[in-house]
Amino acid sequence: MLTAAIFPFAGALAIVTFRLLHTFVYGLPSTGSLPAGPLITDSRGVIYGTTQGGGVSEFSYGGTVFSLTPKGNGYAYRVLHYFTGDDHPSLDGAQPASGVTLDPAGNLFGTTLYGGAAAGAGGGTVFELQPTLTRYEERVLHRFTGGNAGSTDGSNPNAAPIVDLAGSLYGTTASGGAGACTIAGPGCGTVYEMEHVGANYRERILYRFKGGADGATPQAALIADSAGHLFGTTQFGGTGCPNSPTLGCGTIFELTPGPAGSNAYHETVLYRFQGGATDGVGPLAALYLDPAGTLYGTTDLGGAGICAPALFTYPSCGTAFMLQRSGPGYVETVLHNFIGGAGDGYRPESALVPGPGGFLYGTTALGGPNTCFVYAGYNFGCGTVFAMSTIGGVSLLHSFGPGIGGYSPNGLLIDAGGNIFGTTAQDWTAKGEGAAFEIAP
Repeated sequence: MLTAAIFPFAGALAIVTFRLLHTFVYGLPSTGSLPAGPLITDSRGVIYGTTQGGGVSEFSYGGTVFSLTPKGNGYAYRVLHYFTGDDHPSLDGAQPASGVTLDPAGNLFGTTLYGGAAAGAGGGTVFELQPTLTRYEERVLHRFTGGNAGSTDGSNPNAAPIVDLAGSLYGTTASGGAGACTIAGPGCGTVYEMEHVGANYRERILYRFKGGADGATPQAALIADSAGHLFGTTQFGGTGCPNSPTLGCGTIFELTPGPAGSNAYHETVLYRFQGGATDGVGPLAALYLDPAGTLYGTTDLGGAGICAPALFTYPSCGTAFMLQRSGPGYVETVLHNFIGGAGDGYRPESALVPGPGGFLYGTTALGGPNTCFVYAGYNFGCGTVFAMSTIGGVSLLHSFGPGIGGYSPNGLLIDAGGNIFGTTAQDWTAKGEGAAFEIAP
């Protein structure tokens, strides 16, 4: 499928085309469905991603890791690994919800939201897929136990880890960690390291969130600067939130490594979201750090937009923001308030990605001009892909809907040629469960 759209920003893409690369179909054995998380690519142009559905049996909810390899004018789809999921024991994990990370040797690393236990849902895993001549071999690096009473480990990692130059992995878990947690238990989430020791890995918890002013429930991947400082977001926690006074509006945090030889990390909250009409609520996505040290991101809710007012006490559509250094601290600026209608979308849940023209690109899970489902008389839309100036201003590249790519897009990948790749969680064009797409100049 090819569609064209005009891109109005001067200096950016003038005309773009949209095409489907692959349609995921629920119910077919071992093909994968419900793609989740952003895609990545290697030096050969091969694209890698994950699905939460599919797996070793027809209706297993284990999920898959897949690749899309350039072939002729299209892409060849291949499942690299099937997770056992509902077919217990799911010791290798279930539902990889966040894509994968690639190291220089071509090994893929990721997490599963559940699994890792001989019975029950499990607390999730960290896994590695190593390429051989004919296949990929999975190795489970860690099984989280934070859902168990008394455990201080993390649980339910919702984001892929990042890899440093030494081969160590860093990531977050949305729950677990135990200790005092003023929001929920057991535990408000953690930041962990999988330290690369020889041919093996050793888990180390760098920080356990307490759920108050320090934040709670980190859902997104971390980013790191050249000094090894880690930056991330928490969906809840913080102070002073009219939208969610009990849970908090979320935070942006930094973890600073201690002196050489020390295993200690120090957490600093760089910003606590305030919610209401002037600020965002609930960041779910990773941050983008530009060369000048400015952080950019999105919040799922909050801001001046009014979405579904009959359904929510604090109706809001989400924001895009930047966080700039100012003296010893940071100052936040809301770059865009999403309004949820035909113009820009509703609920930006993915990271902003730098791309052509010096603009930042992202998606909204809902909104746009098309109709996918209506509830209580409100059209929630189908989601959008947008471009945004670093001083504000949003323009749509694509609006999803039945017959035009499905709905609810995940995070984006932009290659060296300016081509934009992504997935949608649903695709009604083939009565399926998701699609992979490309938006090209």
